[in-house]
Amino acid sequence: IASDVLALTLQRRANGRVDGFIVEGPTAGGHNAPPRGALQLNDRGEPIYGARDEVNLDKLKALGLPFWLAGGAGSASKLQEALEWESAWEKTAATWSPLPNLTLAAFKASRLAAAALLEAYATKRTQWESADAELDAHGRALNGNCVAWYEAATIVFDVGTPAGDMIRSSIPTTYTPPSQPPSALQVASAVPGPNGVLTINYVAGTGAGATQLRYELTGSSPAGDFSQTNVATPPNQVVSNLPPGATLVLRTLATNSAGTTIGPSVPLVMPAA
Repeated sequence: IASDVLALTLQRRANGRVDGFIVEGPTAGGHNAPPRGALQLNDRGEPIYGARDEVNLDKLKALGLPFWLAGGAGSASKLQEALEWESAWEKTAATWSPLPNLTLAAFKASRLAAAALLEAYATKRTQWESADAELDAHGRALNGNCVAWYEAATIVFDVGTPAGDMIRSSIPTTYTPPSQPPSALQVASAVPGPNGVLTINYVAGTGAGATQLRYELTGSSPAGDFSQTNVATPPNQVVSNLPPGATLVLRTLATNSAGTTIGPSVPLVMPAA
Protein backbone atom coordinates (compact mmCIF):
# COMPACT_ATOMS: atom_id res chain seq x y z
CA ILE A 1 0.00 0.00 0.00
CA ALA A 2 1.01 3.64 -0.37
CA SER A 3 -1.73 5.18 1.81
CA ASP A 4 -3.08 4.62 5.33
CA VAL A 5 -6.53 5.40 3.90
CA LEU A 6 -6.13 2.49 1.51
CA ALA A 7 -5.08 0.24 4.40
CA LEU A 8 -8.24 1.15 6.33
CA THR A 9 -10.39 0.53 3.25
CA LEU A 10 -8.81 -2.89 2.64
CA GLN A 11 -9.22 -3.91 6.26
CA ARG A 12 -12.91 -3.04 6.20
CA ARG A 13 -13.87 -4.33 2.77
CA ALA A 14 -11.58 -7.29 2.10
CA ASN A 15 -13.37 -10.56 1.42
CA GLY A 16 -10.82 -12.48 3.48
CA ARG A 17 -8.53 -11.83 6.40
CA VAL A 18 -5.86 -9.16 6.05
CA ASP A 19 -2.66 -10.37 7.72
CA GLY A 20 -0.69 -7.14 7.36
CA PHE A 21 0.52 -4.48 5.00
CA ILE A 22 3.67 -3.75 3.01
CA VAL A 23 4.17 0.00 2.80
CA GLU A 24 5.85 1.53 -0.24
CA GLY A 25 6.83 5.15 -0.65
CA PRO A 26 6.68 7.15 -3.90
CA THR A 27 10.30 6.44 -4.86
CA ALA A 28 9.52 2.71 -5.11
CA GLY A 29 7.96 3.44 -8.50
CA GLY A 30 5.21 1.61 -10.34
CA HIS A 31 3.03 0.78 -7.34
CA ASN A 32 1.84 4.17 -6.22
CA ALA A 33 -1.35 6.14 -6.60
CA PRO A 34 -0.96 9.55 -8.24
CA PRO A 35 -0.03 12.43 -5.93
CA ARG A 36 -2.87 14.04 -4.06
CA GLY A 37 -3.85 17.48 -5.29
CA ALA A 38 -2.83 19.18 -8.53
CA LEU A 39 -0.33 17.16 -10.53
CA GLN A 40 3.16 18.68 -10.64
CA LEU A 41 6.15 17.23 -12.48
CA ASN A 42 9.87 17.55 -11.88
CA ASP A 43 12.45 18.24 -14.62
CA ARG A 44 12.49 14.52 -15.51
CA GLY A 45 8.73 14.44 -16.05
CA GLU A 46 8.09 12.47 -12.83
CA PRO A 47 5.19 13.30 -10.48
CA ILE A 48 6.10 15.25 -7.35
CA TYR A 49 4.82 13.75 -4.08
CA GLY A 50 4.35 15.84 -0.95
CA ALA A 51 3.51 15.53 2.72
CA ARG A 52 -0.11 14.63 1.94
CA ASP A 53 1.13 11.50 0.15
CA GLU A 54 3.13 10.13 3.10
CA VAL A 55 1.70 7.17 4.96
CA ASN A 56 0.60 8.12 8.48
CA LEU A 57 2.26 5.38 10.51
CA ASP A 58 0.34 6.28 13.68
CA LYS A 59 -2.96 5.69 11.87
CA LEU A 60 -1.54 2.52 10.38
CA LYS A 61 -0.54 1.24 13.82
CA ALA A 62 -4.02 2.01 15.10
CA LEU A 63 -5.42 -0.64 12.74
CA GLY A 64 -3.77 -3.29 14.93
CA LEU A 65 -2.15 -5.18 12.08
CA PRO A 66 1.56 -5.69 11.43
CA PHE A 67 3.14 -3.72 8.63
CA TRP A 68 6.53 -3.58 6.95
CA LEU A 69 8.24 -0.55 5.44
CA ALA A 70 9.48 -1.60 2.01
CA GLY A 71 9.77 0.47 -1.17
CA GLY A 72 11.21 3.91 -0.56
CA ALA A 73 12.55 3.00 2.89
CA GLY A 74 16.04 1.98 1.77
CA SER A 75 17.85 5.26 2.30
CA ALA A 76 20.32 6.82 4.72
CA SER A 77 17.56 9.00 6.20
CA LYS A 78 15.39 5.95 6.92
CA LEU A 79 18.37 4.23 8.51
CA GLN A 80 18.81 7.25 10.77
CA GLU A 81 15.14 7.01 11.72
CA ALA A 82 15.65 3.35 12.60
CA LEU A 83 18.57 4.31 14.83
CA GLU A 84 16.40 6.87 16.60
CA TRP A 85 13.65 4.28 17.11
CA GLU A 86 16.20 1.85 18.45
CA SER A 87 17.49 4.43 20.92
CA ALA A 88 13.99 5.26 22.12
CA TRP A 89 13.15 1.56 22.45
CA GLU A 90 16.29 0.93 24.46
CA LYS A 91 15.60 3.85 26.83
CA THR A 92 11.93 3.07 27.43
CA ALA A 93 11.46 -0.72 27.45
CA ALA A 94 14.44 -2.69 26.22
CA THR A 95 12.81 -6.06 26.96
CA TRP A 96 9.51 -5.25 25.22
CA SER A 97 8.67 -7.01 21.95
CA PRO A 98 6.05 -5.22 19.82
CA LEU A 99 5.66 -8.32 17.64
CA PRO A 100 6.46 -12.01 18.12
CA ASN A 101 10.16 -12.66 17.52
CA LEU A 102 10.85 -8.92 17.20
CA THR A 103 13.20 -8.05 20.02
CA LEU A 104 15.46 -5.07 20.49
CA ALA A 105 18.46 -7.28 19.76
CA ALA A 106 16.91 -8.55 16.52
CA PHE A 107 16.00 -5.00 15.49
CA LYS A 108 19.52 -3.78 16.20
CA ALA A 109 21.05 -6.66 14.23
CA SER A 110 18.78 -5.83 11.28
CA ARG A 111 19.67 -2.16 11.50
CA LEU A 112 23.43 -2.92 11.58
CA ALA A 113 23.06 -5.23 8.59
CA ALA A 114 21.27 -2.45 6.70
CA ALA A 115 24.03 0.00 7.65
CA ALA A 116 26.68 -2.40 6.32
CA LEU A 117 24.75 -2.79 3.06
CA LEU A 118 24.39 0.98 2.75
CA GLU A 119 28.14 1.43 3.26
CA ALA A 120 28.88 -1.24 0.65
CA TYR A 121 26.44 0.45 -1.73
CA ALA A 122 28.12 3.83 -1.18
CA THR A 123 31.54 2.29 -1.90
CA LYS A 124 30.33 0.61 -5.09
CA ARG A 125 28.57 3.77 -6.18
CA THR A 126 31.80 5.72 -5.75
CA GLN A 127 33.65 3.09 -7.78
CA TRP A 128 30.94 3.17 -10.43
CA GLU A 129 31.05 6.96 -10.65
CA SER A 130 34.84 6.84 -11.02
CA ALA A 131 34.60 4.19 -13.73
CA ASP A 132 31.81 6.13 -15.43
CA ALA A 133 33.92 9.30 -15.46
CA GLU A 134 36.89 7.36 -16.89
CA LEU A 135 34.67 5.79 -19.56
CA ASP A 136 33.24 9.19 -20.43
CA ALA A 137 36.74 10.66 -20.80
CA HIS A 138 37.82 7.78 -23.05
CA GLY A 139 34.63 8.13 -25.08
CA ARG A 140 35.12 11.86 -25.59
CA ALA A 141 38.77 11.32 -26.59
CA LEU A 142 37.79 8.57 -29.01
CA ASN A 143 35.06 10.72 -30.52
CA GLY A 144 37.57 13.57 -30.92
CA ASN A 145 39.94 11.23 -32.75
CA CYS A 146 37.11 10.04 -35.01
CA VAL A 147 36.13 13.61 -35.84
CA ALA A 148 39.75 14.59 -36.51
CA TRP A 149 40.22 11.54 -38.75
CA TYR A 150 37.05 12.27 -40.69
CA GLU A 151 37.91 15.94 -41.07
CA ALA A 152 41.39 15.14 -42.34
CA ALA A 153 40.09 12.39 -44.64
CA THR A 154 37.50 14.66 -46.25
CA ILE A 155 40.24 17.20 -46.96
CA VAL A 156 42.69 14.70 -48.49
CA PHE A 157 40.10 12.63 -50.41
CA ASP A 158 37.88 14.92 -52.49
CA VAL A 159 34.24 14.44 -53.41
CA GLY A 160 34.07 12.60 -56.71
CA THR A 161 37.06 10.35 -55.99
CA PRO A 162 36.40 6.68 -55.08
CA ALA A 163 37.96 7.04 -51.63
CA GLY A 164 36.27 10.38 -50.95
CA ASP A 165 32.83 9.11 -51.90
CA MET A 166 33.31 5.91 -49.90
CA ILE A 167 34.29 7.87 -46.79
CA ARG A 168 31.33 10.23 -47.05
CA SER A 169 28.75 7.53 -47.78
CA SER A 170 29.78 4.64 -45.54
CA ILE A 171 31.17 6.07 -42.30
CA PRO A 172 28.40 6.53 -39.69
CA THR A 173 28.76 10.05 -38.39
CA THR A 174 26.65 13.09 -37.65
CA TYR A 175 29.73 15.28 -37.98
CA THR A 176 29.70 17.70 -40.88
CA PRO A 177 33.23 18.78 -41.76
CA PRO A 178 33.76 22.44 -42.56
CA SER A 179 33.94 23.26 -46.23
CA GLN A 180 37.45 23.21 -47.62
CA PRO A 181 38.78 24.94 -50.73
CA PRO A 182 38.91 22.47 -53.63
CA SER A 183 42.08 21.09 -55.08
CA ALA A 184 42.94 22.31 -58.55
CA LEU A 185 43.70 20.01 -61.46
CA GLN A 186 47.35 19.13 -61.83
CA VAL A 187 48.74 19.40 -65.35
CA ALA A 188 50.65 16.24 -66.23
CA SER A 189 51.78 17.46 -69.62
CA ALA A 190 51.06 20.22 -72.12
CA VAL A 191 51.97 19.30 -75.69
CA PRO A 192 52.06 22.18 -78.25
CA GLY A 193 51.05 21.13 -81.75
CA PRO A 194 50.84 22.67 -85.20
CA ASN A 195 48.12 25.07 -86.26
CA GLY A 196 47.72 26.61 -82.80
CA VAL A 197 46.55 23.39 -81.12
CA LEU A 198 47.59 22.60 -77.55
CA THR A 199 46.88 19.20 -75.97
CA ILE A 200 46.74 19.15 -72.17
CA ASN A 201 46.77 16.01 -70.01
CA TYR A 202 45.82 16.13 -66.35
CA VAL A 203 46.94 14.03 -63.40
CA ALA A 204 44.22 11.48 -62.65
CA GLY A 205 42.36 11.91 -59.35
CA THR A 206 43.11 15.62 -58.96
CA GLY A 207 40.89 18.64 -59.19
CA ALA A 208 37.49 17.60 -57.87
CA GLY A 209 34.83 20.26 -58.22
CA ALA A 210 34.35 23.10 -60.68
CA THR A 211 37.72 23.78 -62.33
CA GLN A 212 38.81 26.21 -64.99
CA LEU A 213 41.84 26.35 -67.21
CA ARG A 214 43.25 29.87 -67.37
CA TYR A 215 46.27 31.06 -69.31
CA GLU A 216 48.33 34.15 -69.85
CA LEU A 217 49.14 34.84 -73.46
CA THR A 218 52.31 36.89 -73.69
CA GLY A 219 51.95 39.82 -76.05
CA SER A 220 48.16 39.52 -76.18
CA SER A 221 47.42 40.23 -72.53
CA PRO A 222 49.19 42.16 -69.77
CA ALA A 223 51.69 40.25 -67.65
CA GLY A 224 49.87 38.30 -64.94
CA ASP A 225 46.53 38.58 -66.71
CA PHE A 226 45.05 35.09 -66.75
CA SER A 227 41.67 36.19 -68.07
CA GLN A 228 41.92 33.82 -71.03
CA THR A 229 39.62 31.02 -69.85
CA ASN A 230 38.50 27.56 -70.88
CA VAL A 231 36.49 25.04 -68.91
CA ALA A 232 38.88 22.32 -67.80
CA THR A 233 37.77 18.87 -68.96
CA PRO A 234 39.90 16.08 -67.51
CA PRO A 235 41.51 13.72 -68.18
CA ASN A 236 42.67 15.72 -71.21
CA GLN A 237 41.56 18.48 -73.50
CA VAL A 238 42.53 20.44 -76.58
CA VAL A 239 42.82 24.23 -76.78
CA SER A 240 42.71 25.60 -80.34
CA ASN A 241 43.37 28.82 -82.20
CA LEU A 242 46.45 29.78 -80.22
CA PRO A 243 48.87 32.13 -82.03
CA PRO A 244 51.87 30.34 -83.54
CA GLY A 245 55.08 31.06 -81.65
CA ALA A 246 53.15 32.46 -78.67
CA THR A 247 54.47 32.10 -75.16
CA LEU A 248 51.81 30.88 -72.70
CA VAL A 249 51.61 30.27 -69.00
CA LEU A 250 48.89 27.80 -68.00
CA ARG A 251 47.22 27.61 -64.61
CA THR A 252 44.21 25.66 -63.38
CA LEU A 253 41.75 27.20 -60.95
CA ALA A 254 39.08 25.58 -58.76
CA THR A 255 36.48 27.48 -56.75
CA ASN A 256 33.79 26.56 -54.21
CA SER A 257 32.06 28.24 -51.27
CA ALA A 258 35.17 27.80 -49.08
CA GLY A 259 37.60 29.50 -51.39
CA THR A 260 39.75 29.24 -54.49
CA THR A 261 42.77 27.07 -55.26
CA ILE A 262 45.20 27.87 -58.08
CA GLY A 263 47.40 25.17 -59.55
CA PRO A 264 51.10 25.55 -60.40
CA SER A 265 52.08 27.64 -63.40
CA VAL A 266 53.06 25.70 -66.52
CA PRO A 267 55.00 27.80 -69.10
CA LEU A 268 55.25 26.70 -72.72
CA VAL A 269 55.87 28.04 -76.23
CA MET A 270 53.71 27.24 -79.24
CA PRO A 271 55.56 26.20 -82.41
CA ALA A 272 56.11 28.83 -85.04
CA ALA A 273 54.06 28.75 -88.21
